[in-house]
Amino acid sequence: MNTNPIHYFEINNIGGCAFPRLASHIKWLKDRGIAAILTLTERSLPVEWLNDFIYLHIPVRDFCPPTIEQLHLCVDFLKDCLVAGKKPVVHCMMGYGRTGTILAAYLISEGMTANEAINKVRGKRPGAIETYEQENILFEFEAIENENI
Repeated sequence: MNTNPIHYFEINNIGGCAFPRLASHIKWLKDRGIAAILTLTERSLPVEWLNDFIYLHIPVRDFCPPTIEQLHLCVDFLKDCLVAGKKPVVHCMMGYGRTGTILAAYLISEGMTANEAINKVRGKRPGAIETYEQENILFEFEAIENENI
């Protein structure tokens, strides 16, 4: 039986969800065309689940923001996957804070303001981007992205 991961949603052809706890969650993702997984929890997924996926593990503590360097690594990974035709999914433990922050950073890198990106992510995943620190890092990321234009 294939069961979907908890809280699965999509933004701009990138999936977001809670931690896939079962092998059937991984199969469900694969059956929907997911070819790459970005894990943001401190523990990685079981290695035996990852054979068919491009995989990146960037550990970020729960309720904490990623660093600017981690944001760039994650956004670059997502962009590389999409360019290669490999649909990615991003997950943390519950699919709110860290997942939402990375998806918003991706949207900022594509030209949205931090406010627009936060609102778009929260429109798909109410409650996403849980802390002031997670919001603040997105405004810092936006300022850096604007410097690079």
